[in-house]
Amino acid sequence: MTIQQTIKQASVSILLGLALIGTNNAIASVPKTPHIQVTGEGRIQVEPDQVDFSFSVNAQRGTALEAKQDVDQRVNNLLSGLANFDVEEDDVSASQITTRSVYEYRPGGEREQVGYSAIRNITVTLGDIARMSEFMDYVLAAGIPEIQSVQLGVSNVNEVELQAQNKAIENAMMQARTVAEQFGGELGDVYSINIQGPQHQSRYGRYASDRIAVSGSRVAPEAGRYLEASIEYSATVHAVFYLQ
Repeated sequence: MTIQQTIKQASVSILLGLALIGTNNAIASVPKTPHIQVTGEGRIQVEPDQVDFSFSVNAQRGTALEAKQDVDQRVNNLLSGLANFDVEEDDVSASQITTRSVYEYRPGGEREQVGYSAIRNITVTLGDIARMSEFMDYVLAAGIPEIQSVQLGVSNVNEVELQAQNKAIENAMMQARTVAEQFGGELGDVYSINIQGPQHQSRYGRYASDRIAVSGSRVAPEAGRYLEASIEYSATVHAVFYLQ
C-alpha cells in the first residue's frame, strides 16, 4: 500500500469515527424508541408601567472630603423630593460612596495628583411613566447632570414571564399532537423538556418630550425622543415526546 493510500484510509477512518461520535451524542439526548421533537414559542406583548433610571453622581474636588460632601449634597437633594413622585424607599437602590485620587500626566511623563473624586450610583424606579419628563427635570435641578440609562418595564414581570412560558408549552404540545396525528400515531408521555428564556424585547414608539431627552449616556435638549411603546416577552420550549 502506498503512503498516499495509507493517509487516505486513515482520513476516512477519522471522519467515520467523528460521524459516529456525533451520532451517538445526538442519540443520547433522545429515547431509542419512536419519539418526536418539537420547539414551542410563546410571546406576550405588554405596555410598560414603570421605568428604571440609573444615575452616576460624581464630583472632583481638592480633597476627598470635599468631593464626598459634594456628592452627598446632590444625592440628598435628589432623595428629598422623591416622595412627590410617589417613589417609595424600596424603589431606590444606592451604592456606597467611593473616593479615589485623581492624577494627570505631565509632558515629562511624571504623574501629578490634581485632586480627589467621589462617586455614588443610584437606581430609581418611577411608577408613573407619564411623569418621565418631569422627573428628568427634577433630576437635573438636583444637580445630577447625567442619566446613565432609562429602562422601561412592568411591575408584574414574573406573571408576564410565566404567561410567555405557558404559551410556549401550549405551542409545543399543539405541534406535537398535530404532527403525531398527521403521521397516524398517538402522542405519548413527555421524555424531556428544555425551557429557554424568558427574554424581553422593546418595541419603540414616540414619546413626547419638549425639553429633555437622553442621547447616549447624557441628558440633552431635544424636541422629543423615542421610547418603548411596548415590551415583548418571549420563551422557548424544546420538548421530546414518546410516540405510541
